[in-house]
Amino acid sequence: MAAVDLTTYGTGLAEQALAAARQGQGTRQAAALNGNLERGGPLSRTADRAHLEEVAQDFEAVFLSQMFEQMWSSVDVDPLFGGGHAEKVWRSLLNQEYGKALAAGGGVGLADQMVAQLVAAQEAASGGLPGQPPMTPSTTSSTAPNTMSNIMPVTETQP
Repeated sequence: MAAVDLTTYGTGLAEQALAAARQGQGTRQAAALNGNLERGGPLSRTADRAHLEEVAQDFEAVFLSQMFEQMWSSVDVDPLFGGGHAEKVWRSLLNQEYGKALAAGGGVGLADQMVAQLVAAQEAASGGLPGQPPMTPSTTSSTAPNTMSNIMPVTETQP
């Protein structure tokens, strides 16, 4: 059995999710992500945290949808239900809804990590917004009860 490089595999899924978003499965997400990428710099100074969290959640939904697509690609079509083009379309739509539902319920933590990284990059690049309190990563942004901090609380040990 060949070894699988999970780093490369995960990167490939992220690239597939962004490509799918650009192809029309998530036009709004792709436009927001593409706009930030094309500027080549930090997020716009007028970007608010709610919009950032929404875009990150939308990206996570597209990413999870692509993961579901990969999962279903290994499952044989049941001839009892006919298969064919209609079933492919139905599965694609179902995977999109699975991705949206999972992301809305807290997802796998990808959106939270993206928000934290983008906020940190914004703060580092701009030195904070003049006249406004700094945007800080929210400690309560995840609605998922099964985040790693809830499962395994981090305790600091002194040397």
